[in-house]
Amino acid sequence: MAKNRRKNNKAKKAGSGADKPERRQETTGSSAPAEKPAEKSAGKTSAVLPKGEGAHHVPEHHPGAFRLPAATWSSILILFVILLILLVLLLSLRSQLSQKQQLVKQLEAYKTEADQQLTLLASENAELKKQVEALSIALNTRAENEMAQKEESAELALPTLYPLKSANAIMKQPSDTDDGKEPTLNFSTEEGSLVLASGNAVVKSIEENLGTYTITLDHQNGYTSIYSGKGKPLVNEGDDVARGGTLMIFTEDDSYFVYQIKKDGKALDPMTVMDIDG
Repeated sequence: MAKNRRKNNKAKKAGSGADKPERRQETTGSSAPAEKPAEKSAGKTSAVLPKGEGAHHVPEHHPGAFRLPAATWSSILILFVILLILLVLLLSLRSQLSQKQQLVKQLEAYKTEADQQLTLLASENAELKKQVEALSIALNTRAENEMAQKEESAELALPTLYPLKSANAIMKQPSDTDDGKEPTLNFSTEEGSLVLASGNAVVKSIEENLGTYTITLDHQNGYTSIYSGKGKPLVNEGDDVARGGTLMIFTEDDSYFVYQIKKDGKALDPMTVMDIDG
C-alpha cells in the first residue's frame, strides 16, 4: 500500500506541473492556439523557446485582425472629398486663368490694331485738314473775286457813261419839264457818229418811227436808258451789250439824237447820273 501511495503522489505532482501553462494562458486572456513545433525552412532551423515561467509569449497576427474605427474612416472620406473639391477648383481656376490670358492677348491685339487705325486716321485727318484749308482759301478767293466781279458788274451796269462818240457833237441843255415833258439830253451830231451803251445792259426793245430808231436798254438794276435818232441800229432785241458797246451809227450830217434815263420807271435828269469825265 505504501508503494501505491507513492505512485499516486508522483502522479498528482506530474499532473499539477502539466496544468500550469494552461492556467497562465487563461490568466493572460489570450485566445491564441498552442504553439506548434518549429519547422525547418530553407535548410535553417528555428530555435524553440523553452516553455517555462521565464519565457515571453508572442501573439500571432491573423488576417482581418486590424480594423480602423468608423470615425477614422469618416474623416478619411471627408478629407478625400475636400481634396477632390480643391482639385476641381484648381482645374477651374487654371481654365479661367487660361481664358483670361487669351482674352488679354486678344485685347492687346485689338489695342494694337486700334492704335494703328488711330495713327492712320490722324494722318488722313491732317491731310484732309490741309485740303480743307486749301479749299477754304480757294473758295474765299473765288468768293472775293465773284464779289469784286459783282461789284464791278454792278458798277458797270450803272448808266454813267457818256452815250455818244463823235468828233463834232453839240450837247444841248435838257428839255424844260414845265410843259410836262420828261427831262432828256439832246445832241446834234454828224455822219459817222456812234451811239454807245452807257452801261452793261440787255437790249429790251428797238422801235422805228419815220426813220427814227429808239433803242431801250434794261440795265437789270432798275435803270433804263433810251437812245433815239436817225441812224442805223447795230444790235437786236435780247442782245447783251457791254458798257461802251456800239448801239447805232449815224448816216447823215446834222443828225438829231435824244438820250433819256429812267429809274424804276421815273425819268431822271441825265446830267445827275452821267459821268461827263468818264
